[in-house]
This record gives sequence, structure tokens and C-alpha cells, in this order.
Amino acid sequence: MITHPGADAGGGQGSTLERLVRRLAWIEIALVASMLVVAFGITLYAIVWRNTGHSTGDWALHVPENLLIWCTFIGMGGLVAEQGHVRMDMLVDRLSPFGRRMAATASALIGVAVLGVIAVGAMSMVWQTWRIGQTDEEFFDLPSWLLLSPLPLGLVLTMIHLVAGVVLAWRAGDERTR
Repeated sequence: MITHPGADAGGGQGSTLERLVRRLAWIEIALVASMLVVAFGITLYAIVWRNTGHSTGDWALHVPENLLIWCTFIGMGGLVAEQGHVRMDMLVDRLSPFGRRMAATASALIGVAVLGVIAVGAMSMVWQTWRIGQTDEEFFDLPSWLLLSPLPLGLVLTMIHLVAGVVLAWRAGDERTR
């Protein structure tokens, strides 16, 4: 189940923001799962095909490689929504509910700042490759900006999840903040 700090623990529908965040995380996780299945299938195909003496071409290496990169960046937001990111539970659990919300807020703000800097760099890379018309010769001559675009997208989605988690935690009140 997709949850955020302070999510509706009573099994209810939750707020509009909470439902929207859950839906977004579900879509991200489904997309990542699909990409992983495709990457696994292509890799398995390439292994079998090459072991039977055939050549698969460079695409069989580049497609799974790009899919795994995309999974990393697009999957970050879903991971944040599931609270699967690394955190110091033993320390945070000793804090009061207010302290937990403050720690979650500080952590999210730092995360958003760091991811924001990385996202600006990623957007710059996408813009530069689009501006010069760069293509990836080993990957069907696809435009490089297209191959790089999931990076800033995933970073922005993760920032949205971080901010939404803080908003939901502060809305929930002391008794449900974790």
C-alpha cells in the first residue's frame, strides 16, 4: 500500500492530495515494473540468442541499459511514497510527534534542494542535446534528449512526493504522524 507520513490510518479514502499522490505513485511503480519486465525479457532473449551463435546487435545491450536508468529515476518517487528511502528510524522514533514532523520536514527540504540542483543539471543536459540535435548512433539514432528526459522527470516526481509527504504529515495531526 502506498502511504505517506500521516496518511489516513483509518482505512478511509483520505484527502484529495493523498489520493492523487497514491495514484501517481501507483502509476510510477507500474511503469517501473513494466520496464523491468521488458529489460529482463530483452536480456534473456539476448543471452539465449547469443549462446546459439547469433548476433543481437547493440540494441540488445542499450535498451535494457536505458530502461534500468529510467527505472532508477522514475522509481524514486514511488519509493519515497512507500517510505522505502533510507532513514534513521531508531533516532526518529524517539522523537515526539512534533519532532518527527520537523525531522520529516527538514529531510524533505534537504532532499528537494539536492534533487532540485541535480534536476537543473539533468534539464540542462536534455536541453543541450535537443539544441544541438544529438542522437545516439548505437541506439537506433534516437534523439539523445528523448533518452535523457526520464532523468529530470523522475527527479521532479520525487520532489513532488517529498513535498506531498510533508504536507500530509502536517495535516494529519500528532496522533498519526510517524
